[in-house]
This record gives sequence, structure tokens and C-alpha cells, in this order.
Amino acid sequence: MMSTGRADPSRPWNWWSDASRGGGLLGAVGSHQIDLLRYWLGEVEAAAGTVETCVKERPLPDGTGHRAVTADDATAFSLRFASGAVATVVLSVVASHPLGPRTEVWGEEGVLILDEGERLWGARARLYAGADLIVETSGRSPEEAAREILAAYTRSTSRSREGSNS
Repeated sequence: MMSTGRADPSRPWNWWSDASRGGGLLGAVGSHQIDLLRYWLGEVEAAAGTVETCVKERPLPDGTGHRAVTADDATAFSLRFASGAVATVVLSVVASHPLGPRTEVWGEEGVLILDEGERLWGARARLYAGADLIVETSGRSPEEAAREILAAYTRSTSRSREGSNS
């Protein structure tokens, strides 16, 4: 996920700027990304990463001065799962990405991409450039969306295996 929602250093200090109040990208957003990856890929076996505070201070809401930012606004980490899968996650609210927020899962048989519109795209390994929309998940609860995504992935891989047996 890459956005510039907190890139402007004139944006006033609030709870997002204070680690002791639960602010910070890793806890506020990264925790949900980790939950999604655990749901898809199983339990985490090892993790390594870093956090960074790019905007070091912000103006107080009443305009009387500035206060130090103690929470992260950028993070990157890698996870290794018990299943053997490996994930690399990059999150920032001070930098943008031309494709917008997205989650990509790459495997030996293809790729799944969940885009900022909560649409799931997928392609077989030999067809990455021509991804097809698999599931429209916007407007659904996270649980419903996850079930739809996994069901579509299962249907896709089942068809792939059936086709390779003939």
C-alpha cells in the first residue's frame, strides 16, 4: 500500500503521530495486511523488517507550535510462512505508487492481484500480462470477500490441474 495521505508536513499532529496512542502505519494498517496474509498463507514462521518516521514533526492543531512525531509513516517487512510461502510488504503514507494500493500474490502457477477497488485479478504463470478480473469484492465484508477470493482461486487452480491431466 502506497499513498501520500500523510506526506504533507503541515498536516496537524493527531493520534496518528503518537505511537503511545496507537498511531503508526505498522499497527494501524500493517496489522490488517498481516492478518490477510495469514488467512491466505497460514501462520508466520519468521519476520524481519523496519519502520521509519519520514515526517519528523507536525504542527499542533491549535497552531501554537510543533510536536515530534513518534509513530512510523513507512514500513517494509518480509514474512516466511510455515507453508513455505514468502511475503514482502511495503507500506507508506508518505510516498505514492502509480498503481495505487494493491496486494499481489505470486506463485508458480500464476498471480492474484487485489487492487484498490477491491477487485481480484488473476492470471496463469504464462499469461501475467493478460490478467482477467476474477472476483468483484467491493461492498462486501472482509470475510465474504476473502471467501470469494479463495473460492475463485480454488476454482482456478482446480481447472488448471484438470487441464494438465488430459
